[in-house]
Amino acid sequence: MKYLIQELRNNKKFIEYSTNIKNKISPIELSGLTDVGKAQIISATAEENKRPILIITYNEIKAKKLLNDLKYFTTNVDYFPKREIVAYDYEAESKDVPYERIEVLNKIKQNKAEIIITTIEALMQKMISKELLYKYVIQFKVGNTYNLEEIKQNLIQLGYDRNDLVENKGVTVFYTGHMGDFDELCESIVRNLKSCHRNIKIYWVIPYYMKRINANKEQYSILFDEIISPDFGDVHYKQAIKMRNQWLVDNSDIIICYVKQDGGAYKTKKYAEKTNIQIINCV
Repeated sequence: MKYLIQELRNNKKFIEYSTNIKNKISPIELSGLTDVGKAQIISATAEENKRPILIITYNEIKAKKLLNDLKYFTTNVDYFPKREIVAYDYEAESKDVPYERIEVLNKIKQNKAEIIITTIEALMQKMISKELLYKYVIQFKVGNTYNLEEIKQNLIQLGYDRNDLVENKGVTVFYTGHMGDFDELCESIVRNLKSCHRNIKIYWVIPYYMKRINANKEQYSILFDEIISPDFGDVHYKQAIKMRNQWLVDNSDIIICYVKQDGGAYKTKKYAEKTNIQIINCV
């Protein structure tokens, strides 16, 4: 794909167009481009100018078509959907829309957004101010201790439904690596849900045999419905952990994680991003 973009850089018309952008000459009109040609121009513009680009289309069908075309040239492209879906529109209402909108807004705030595609309708919708939006952000830091009940109440006040994955998406099976405070926090929430949703199961997936499992068999039988031990063969324990994490991704529909820096969880998240799995990063 870089070859195709490089070809544009040698084009006299593109050089003129790119120079006009750098000199802030406006408006600039381009015509006669195919859909793929538009995606190529947009990708080259982003790479050439190193500035974020907002693409506004007239409906969702056009936006998603352009999104798919752009993914052929770059991975750093995001779609900002409209908040409400009316009955006659292209897609049925989705519970994922708020997550998608917040994820894009976070990328903008962190200066990580490169190309954003949206629609006129999405831009016309009113939003709360940036100050108010981030006033209610809850941040977790590794090594700190948190009051679980206080966190639950804060999330409820922010409008979260603690049963969303269970009641609205029909999720009944939860896998955990049981490594670290965040895993244990999520496990605790799932166990609370089990009290009113008897069909929920929580499974601990281990990377290799652990002596402490036999030593604490009774305790673990209370914490987990089952302990799963996939066969990863005779590999180093660090490789087994990596393979276990990839197993979790391959056997799940949704990933809930807390990833802010490089490490095993970060590498697993990058692995998950190569698939179509939904990722909820609680950063």
